[in-house]
Amino acid sequence: MLPQKSIKDILTVLLKQHDLNESELSRYAHVSQPTVHRLLSGKTPDPRVSTLKLIARYFDLTLGQLAGTEPLPLNETKPHAKHLIRLPLIPWELAYHWQTLTTDYAPGNWTYWTASQYLHSPQSFALVLPLDHASAPFTKDTVLVIDPSINPSNDHHVLVHRLSDQSITIKKLFLEGSDPWLMPLNEQIGACRYDHDHRICGVIVQANMPFRVGAAE
Repeated sequence: MLPQKSIKDILTVLLKQHDLNESELSRYAHVSQPTVHRLLSGKTPDPRVSTLKLIARYFDLTLGQLAGTEPLPLNETKPHAKHLIRLPLIPWELAYHWQTLTTDYAPGNWTYWTASQYLHSPQSFALVLPLDHASAPFTKDTVLVIDPSINPSNDHHVLVHRLSDQSITIKKLFLEGSDPWLMPLNEQIGACRYDHDHRICGVIVQANMPFRVGAAE
């Protein structure tokens, strides 16, 4: 049996393979730089699971692989890994459970992921827009990135959970004086006032729309 590697050893190898430095790992994995430094120096032999989850998610590893109790994948090199951030792709009908779901998603326990070249908060998640919710400016099958950490403000497109029927919809938030209102994507439908029956799940920060090529003539 081979001796178990330490987290320090595994992180050192991963940084070299992915051409990353401490500062970049801190930024892309959403872990403070002092924490990354302590891990790489071996000064934190028993780090928090929450910290390991963020790093494992970035490198697409299980917690066991990062901790050295499971072997690393044979093909560990990802030339452009530091330019892509993995986000869990959550089913539309479960989006209102994002607070519970996103804390449990990590490589090894979830199948569906998407990638973004932009930095987002660790709470961010993605959804695929179904046909019955598609309306300008978003088309069917658009991949939406939702960031719950952003404080919604005027003209933001937001994901809204209506408590009375458990529905999930996209609305445009606008302020009339100090009163918040929610405007549907279909402007022929009237706006409704934001009240106790509504909960904003997050702000739409990115939309990747599918490119469709028409049939050749």
